[in-house]
Amino acid sequence: MKDYKSALESKQKDLEITLKLFGEHHSDTAASYNNIGITQDDMKDYKSALESHQHALQIRLKLFGEDHSDTAGSYYNIAATRYDMKHYKSALESYQRALQIRLKLHGECDSDTVESYRAIGVIQRALKNYKAALKLHRYVVQTRLNKAARGVLP
Repeated sequence: MKDYKSALESKQKDLEITLKLFGEHHSDTAASYNNIGITQDDMKDYKSALESHQHALQIRLKLFGEDHSDTAGSYYNIAATRYDMKHYKSALESYQRALQIRLKLHGECDSDTVESYRAIGVIQRALKNYKAALKLHRYVVQTRLNKAARGVLP
């Protein structure tokens, strides 16, 4: 059985310590907010999760700017929470932002980039855009098969 309450308490304690050590505008602080958001999402406390992920994003934007893998990760996590809330259009926008950053930084075949394509395919299916969803899922499968054939793990 997963003890999300204890996990959340531990992550909140981690945030308190991180804030004391580094202050609000530090990458470890953003990571702490991100981790809290993931746990809140697991607990189905989507409103709190979204707030935590957005807080992490704001810190990361100030520290790193738009074109950074941690910033892309924040957009991705915001999208995942919005998906769980069934806010598919806003989830799609956030997944697309994550994808654009990942493409710029890492290219088409990076595992995080491919994961962004997969997530967008899931959103397209939820939005009943079945042709777009199928195209994206085929692309993901083909990319993963190509990587496996080259001996590159996803």
